[in-house]
This record gives sequence, C-alpha cells and structure tokens, in this order.
Amino acid sequence: MALGDVVRITVVNEDTGLNDFVNTFTYIQTQEPSLGKGDLEAAVLGWMNVIYPLYADCLSDAIGLKECKARFLPLSPEQHLFLGTGEKGTQTGDPIPNQVAPIVSWRTSLIGRSYRGRTYLPPCSESQSSGPNLTGAQLVLMSTFATAAISFTDTANGNGAWRLAIWSEKMQDVSANVESFIVPSAPGTQRKRRAGEGS
Repeated sequence: MALGDVVRITVVNEDTGLNDFVNTFTYIQTQEPSLGKGDLEAAVLGWMNVIYPLYADCLSDAIGLKECKARFLPLSPEQHLFLGTGEKGTQTGDPIPNQVAPIVSWRTSLIGRSYRGRTYLPPCSESQSSGPNLTGAQLVLMSTFATAAISFTDTANGNGAWRLAIWSEKMQDVSANVESFIVPSAPGTQRKRRAGEGS
C-alpha cells in the first residue's frame, strides 16, 4: 500500500427485477489515506462519499446500489466491500429499457483503443429521454458525474485523493490517465454484460 497504487472500483447496481448493472473504474492513488485507513477501504469510502451521489443523480429511482468494492490491480484476492444500504437513483419515474444505456466515453491524451474507456450507466428515468435522445438535463447530470470522477479528493474523511485511469489488460498496467470525456446524446444500444467483473 503506497502512493501510486492502482485500484479497481466495481459498482454493482440492481433494478427491481434483480438485474445487475456492473461498472468498473480504475484509479491511481495520488494522496495517501489517513486515520489508519488502508488503500482499498479509502478508495471505496471516498468514491461513495464524493462520486456515488453524482452517479445516483444520473439514475432512475428504480435502480438501487447492491455493492461497491475495491481490489488492487493487477487483480489480487484482497478486497474491501461496501454493501448497499438502500441507496437509490434520484430520478422519479419508470426507467428506460435495459437494452439501451446512457454512455460516458473516457479519453486520454493518447490515441488508440488501449487509451480509451467507456461506462454504460444503469437506466435513467424515461423523463430524461426525448425520442431517441437523452434530454439536455440528463447530459448535464452525466457531465457533472464524469467531471468529478476523473479526479476526486476526500481527505476530510481520511480517504486520500484518486485519479481515474485506463487499465490495459494486455499490458497489465495503466495505459494513461483519463483527461476528458464525451457524453453522447443518444444512448447506446449494445451493452456489455450486466453481471460479473469487468463489465
């Protein structure tokens, strides 16, 4: 556990039909935690304190948090697990179909598939869609989440500071730091698998 450690945060949400929506985020530690906390605990608690409320703002209230966990990369058996305690999306109304998903595309300063990432968000409310596109209000919420997720600090709670990066399975290392993002107005129609690590 040291400055520069690489951690994968896995966020698992579920809808009322108990369908899982899994997203992973790779972070590099840029400031060590304090108050006797380990890196994995600090990564999870910091993400839940600072980023998850903004993530939840993008989701229908039919979507709840199942768990949030962190593991070191390359993957190790050690993990810290936070179980959901009733946290839900903040948007009222029925969710959009599971077959489509709002997308955040992550960009680095480098070109190539190894230097890009993509997050398929769980469903937002139908009120946040207009025809085939998402509303301007939904895009603002997604942009607010993405901006915060790129680099966050929770030193007040002893959880250090973290920087979003792209993990390359081929290289088994970080390929580049995330520098920017794109939130397309049209949701994606192809979703990565909704259950299991690495979605």
